Amino acid sequence: MVAARMTSVREERPGHAEFFNVAFRRVGALCLLVAAAAGWFAADRLLTEASATPTPPIAAAQRPAPPPALPPDLLISTDHGPMPILRPGETIVVQVKTGTDKFVYCYYVDGSRQVARIFPNRFQPDAFVPAGQKVQIPPGPEAERPFNIRPDTPRRLEAVTCLASPAEVDRSRIDGTDIEDLTPIPGLGLQDLFDAFDRLSATGASSQTLSISVVADADSRMDQR
Repeated sequence: MVAARMTSVREERPGHAEFFNVAFRRVGALCLLVAAAAGWFAADRLLTEASATPTPPIAAAQRPAPPPALPPDLLISTDHGPMPILRPGETIVVQVKTGTDKFVYCYYVDGSRQVARIFPNRFQPDAFVPAGQKVQIPPGPEAERPFNIRPDTPRRLEAVTCLASPAEVDRSRIDGTDIEDLTPIPGLGLQDLFDAFDRLSATGASSQTLSISVVADADSRMDQR
């Protein structure tokens, strides 16, 4: 038989001093809880406002400047502008300019679709064109030009197409013949030039073609009305 040990507990009521100590401790703990809650609320509000505030854009002075535009690798124009319109018999001067040192080869396609090499030629035998230097074909002032380019077929498009290469190109790789310059090359068409230019593009060469509109005299008079 197990006997239970009984302990008598005397109930004592706390005195006034102990009562106030307990009360103060409870009030202090409550104040700490309120202060902590207030601090948490304020911190949460600051974080919310900070996240909602948009980030100011970077000032223009701090933004990196865009890289400068590179000059065109090959640019063809004429003394009549980049979109020339001429009457049959008028002369035209082709202007070629490159962004970097290049070897340039230019061909003219007339209204009958005949193709002739116009640069380099017997009067301008060097295909090398320094960067930024404009080459005129034919060269010199009008009264001293060694040859002239004259559109001859009204209401037809004629064209100048040029290849610019970082290295010198054997002319036979373009037109496939040894026919001299300024002379129509039998059997060579504009598409043949495009195909040759496309093959040479793998070597870093680039090309451009400029169209020339040839109008009849009657058409030009109607445009002036």
